[in-house]
Amino acid sequence: MFPSINPVKKLQRDLADEMDGQDSNLAVAGPQPATGISELLKSFGSSIDDPLPAPLRTRPGDWSGLIDRIRETARHVRDVEAQARQRDVQMDDLIQQVRGDMAEAEARVRSAEARSVALEAQAMEMIRAAEARAAAAEERARVAEEWLMRIQEIIQSEFSGANGAAG
Repeated sequence: MFPSINPVKKLQRDLADEMDGQDSNLAVAGPQPATGISELLKSFGSSIDDPLPAPLRTRPGDWSGLIDRIRETARHVRDVEAQARQRDVQMDDLIQQVRGDMAEAEARVRSAEARSVALEAQAMEMIRAAEARAAAAEERARVAEEWLMRIQEIIQSEFSGANGAAG
């Protein structure tokens, strides 16, 4: 196992060593106010009494627990990455399916448009044929009316003279 080093105690020792070294150098310059580690840390918004973050509170015998947590975290990250890859594959499949559906729908639309154009052309041809038949029927009706008028005139002229001769 690794030797246990408490980071706070190490920081305290290092600062105390620095202050001892500075005290001998500062004695020449004049008296300095006594500043303890607590005051120094408080000036930075921290205190010795503040609880340490979770990773720094690890006890010497708890390194295996830390390694287990790292492994669990790595396993979780791998699981999340695998799920993300699986979702990517599913999304790619879904996109391909949607593209296929869209292509099929576009083909149906083009087919319907072609049928519509063909039906429209057929309808126009039927309208033209019906108009031609109507025009021919009107012409036959006009000719028939002319004949009926001639027949009526002949009947009136022929029978009106016969009535007058008998009387």
